[in-house]
Amino acid sequence: MAGLMDDCTNDFLDVIKKLHSQNEAFEARELFQRLTADVIVRSAFGLKSDLQQKTGGNSTAESLLQDSLKSFQQFRTAWRSFLTTCFPEFAPLWKIVLTFSSRYDKTATDNILDDIAPIIQFRRGNREVARTDILQLMLNAEAEEGAHVDVHSLAIKDDTESAPNENEPSKVIIGKKKRFLTNEEIVANGLVFFVAGFETTGTSMSFMAYLLAKHNDIQDRLREEILAVLKRDGAFTYDNVFGIKYLDQVICESLRYYSPVVGFTTRKCARDYEYNGMIIPAGTSILIPGYHMSHDPAFWERPDLFDPERFNTQNKGQIDHMVYQPFGQGPRNCIGMRFAQLEMKLTMAKTLAKYKFVLDDRHIKEKDLSIGSTFVFAYPENGIWLGVEAI
Repeated sequence: MAGLMDDCTNDFLDVIKKLHSQNEAFEARELFQRLTADVIVRSAFGLKSDLQQKTGGNSTAESLLQDSLKSFQQFRTAWRSFLTTCFPEFAPLWKIVLTFSSRYDKTATDNILDDIAPIIQFRRGNREVARTDILQLMLNAEAEEGAHVDVHSLAIKDDTESAPNENEPSKVIIGKKKRFLTNEEIVANGLVFFVAGFETTGTSMSFMAYLLAKHNDIQDRLREEILAVLKRDGAFTYDNVFGIKYLDQVICESLRYYSPVVGFTTRKCARDYEYNGMIIPAGTSILIPGYHMSHDPAFWERPDLFDPERFNTQNKGQIDHMVYQPFGQGPRNCIGMRFAQLEMKLTMAKTLAKYKFVLDDRHIKEKDLSIGSTFVFAYPENGIWLGVEAI
């Protein structure tokens, strides 16, 4: 995966180089979203993509991107589901409404499923086209018969075994009856990987680039550490980008200051629980307000200040890990956390080693970005417009 990310970030630098040569400001969120979508279609589905160059050479990849962007807009109506969570007695009625509307309105999510299905069918019918990607792992995966299948419960086959047909019979392994994943299960998990894998990471990197452009002292210090690692090792790798401490601090503080997720982290109460005299019954859905906790002065000193030193070695241990949840917490935290962290660190290290982010004129006088929300995800209402200067 690191090799694929390296190729994608090289393409990203080519795009940045072209923008710099033309002395053009660019909308950072779109630029980073195309990078992260490129990473996902290559690493998850093994597709060759020109999403960053926008030449229109791969219609499937472009269709996946556009349909995914539309699917995030559909989260604007997520308040209805939230009301159902607050008032579960309305859940049956809401289910009827959704069932009825789905018969007549094809959603962006339906289109994404339609985009993914032929890719899976092709790979099943052409076993010699085996690639090292997430789709191949799912094609080679097994799960216990009768079990509800998601990405947490996959048992990967031995590498010497070929990818199965969907209709291949179940078999017994280590005393437990196993079966291969169906097309529907792979398509569903493929949808999760793609939709969850590009939007939040792309938005997070655009927020981070804006903050670095706004705080030149922090950007300069970060670049010094990045260049020191590059001079020592000659290239950026998985290990050395994770070893750049100040890069980790800046990313952590950026995710606190501009959290891309405002209303998504949920959990179900496993047993009756009493808190301050209030009984929370077992089975209750709990919505965790991560964005608000990250800006609550009860937990943070001057939460309106962008300060990566909150996450230095001395201070990080004092942060309540249940207050700071950019990737959730517990065994069901974000399955793509490490993937997203590598993508952000590799992209920023390679970019800042060559370029400096600068604010476009339209951001110079503003105190802060105007942030909108689709009820679940945050986004810059007027975009993020930046330029770059060569180092």
